[in-house]
Amino acid sequence: MIGYVCKYTPKEIFEGFDMHCTELNSSVNDFETAHTVGHNNLCSYSKAIMENIKLLKIKEIVFMNCCDSLRRTKDILDKDKKVEFCYIIDLPKKINEYSINLFKDELLKFIKAYEDFSKKDFNIEKFKNQFKEVKAKDEDDSCVTILGNRLSKEDENYIKKISSLNVRNCTCSQTENFYLKIKNISKLDEIIYLYSKEILNKNPCMRMENIEKRKNLLKEPNIKGIIYNTVKFCDYYNFEYVDIKEKVDVPIVKIETDYTKSCHGQISTRIEGLMESMHIKKEEVSEKKIKSDIYVCGIDSGSTSTNAVILNEKKEILGETILKTGAKSLNSINMALEDVLKNANLKKSQLSFIVATGYGRISVPFADEKVTEITCHGKGANFLNKNIRTVIDIGGQDSKAIRINSNGDVEEFVMNDKCAAGTGRFLELMARTLDLDLNYMSEVGVKWNKELTISSMCSVFAESEVIALIAQNENIEDIVHSINKSVACKVLSLVKRIGLNDLFMITGGVSKNYGVVLAIEEKLNSKLIVPKEAQICGAIGAALIGLERVLN
Repeated sequence: MIGYVCKYTPKEIFEGFDMHCTELNSSVNDFETAHTVGHNNLCSYSKAIMENIKLLKIKEIVFMNCCDSLRRTKDILDKDKKVEFCYIIDLPKKINEYSINLFKDELLKFIKAYEDFSKKDFNIEKFKNQFKEVKAKDEDDSCVTILGNRLSKEDENYIKKISSLNVRNCTCSQTENFYLKIKNISKLDEIIYLYSKEILNKNPCMRMENIEKRKNLLKEPNIKGIIYNTVKFCDYYNFEYVDIKEKVDVPIVKIETDYTKSCHGQISTRIEGLMESMHIKKEEVSEKKIKSDIYVCGIDSGSTSTNAVILNEKKEILGETILKTGAKSLNSINMALEDVLKNANLKKSQLSFIVATGYGRISVPFADEKVTEITCHGKGANFLNKNIRTVIDIGGQDSKAIRINSNGDVEEFVMNDKCAAGTGRFLELMARTLDLDLNYMSEVGVKWNKELTISSMCSVFAESEVIALIAQNENIEDIVHSINKSVACKVLSLVKRIGLNDLFMITGGVSKNYGVVLAIEEKLNSKLIVPKEAQICGAIGAALIGLERVLN
């Protein structure tokens, strides 16, 4: 079995040696092996290659000379005695007569190298026989297109599972079959020339000089939304995302994957948010008999708190509750429902509709519909203030910037959920380090005198900086202010990505931290609207969506 890593790999040549091949494109549990033999900042895909080689017991691998990370990975594997054949093929970046001949020579060198290694002769007829005429696929159906960097097969399958539309993979890991008219050609040199030309004319990756073919993908009318994938520690594709975002009219969402199996949480929220912004839902909402008196419940199951709200048909809040989310989210969900029903003086049987939101929404078994917190915070913020166009939601696990229209519909959003920096968890960690109560920390941060700076955006390193400031006997007020500033910087970077508008609202638990609010206002050079219902904004939005379902 030969492993390969790139769509430009001449995998059809392997058939000429009676060898099967497999693309090393699977997500892994961790990078234990890779971190032992390579640098931590090696790109995530390169680390996954090393893990997959160990898991699949791959002894032969072929690289394409695409980037520094793959070259470094090849250098590492050259020293691995369990890898018997490790070869790298130079890939031209241009497509012209000279480059085609150059690539042809590279492939002929590879064939000779594998003949020498395997002691097998390359069978031209077996190579030729595998090319079958490819029927054009019907691409008329509406679809969501995945662009950007390569995507693991597990992540691709997961996106297809949760997407409401057909999904087309146009990343580096897409499968591109082609037909080669070489049946009546006998000269190996001529056959490999035509083969080289066909490979180089595949949908170009960002390392190729001419990427017009990539841009043409965006002009296809059946594309209704774009998922743009980036891989951690790979910068090639971040530039393309910025360019595409400015030019396309369809909704677009960016995800970052790292080739581990822990990505599905952040992928799910973003993809579902994209579908909701396209007004497409995958799940059918449950049919309920509408009662004469309408009561709807919104439950926001977050990582830190579980919030619930009950509205009537007049959009009046009849009951609300905020409970701490414990180790078992379902227990907190059941307690929140029981508590909000008690506060509203209602029974569960009287509820017309229940909408769940938040990271724990999938754990709400009695919900009639499940909606992302992105959509719910947009609806909730619009209900609380019709003039709001930008919502800053800082929760326990993530922070978001959401741009909404006059109806509270989401137009664009960005999230930070791969790092605790700029979230409620970050503030909790800093409070523990300073041995402060969160409420006291909120007050003391506004009484600062000396300007201090925490330079790191990483929670772990930031904690080390705070400990260093404590050792230098800096005042607590000044340290807390520097923490607040670091959160504000993170928030500002998110807001800038969706555009600075005039009126901002902050929601989520961190909205109660007066010091953080002031620091964000200073960075934005604008006042923040802080409603008294800020912490239950998501639950209000969920209840409003439930009311829309009932009334419609």
